[in-house]
Amino acid sequence: MVTAKKGLWWSSRAWAVVYRVWQMKGYDISYAKFVSEVKSWNIDTGFECTYHAVQKPNSKGILAGSPDRWVKQGAPHQNVVLALALLEILD
Repeated sequence: MVTAKKGLWWSSRAWAVVYRVWQMKGYDISYAKFVSEVKSWNIDTGFECTYHAVQKPNSKGILAGSPDRWVKQGAPHQNVVLALALLEILD
């Protein structure tokens, strides 16, 4: 994965950003379904995608809205960097 090679991943919680970007692109699935889906992707980021890694940051609301609001909502800046990189790749 391009973003992993660029060093934009820091923990399993980076998967919460991927989930949020998926939502922004129109995919609306549960956390559990997303985790299951990721396992079929065969992508090695160096960090496992788990339910809690995806659910906790998203349920806290720190990744709500667009990435430009996330830091003000309590998200680390690295979340924004990863989200913007993923959005650029997907556009």
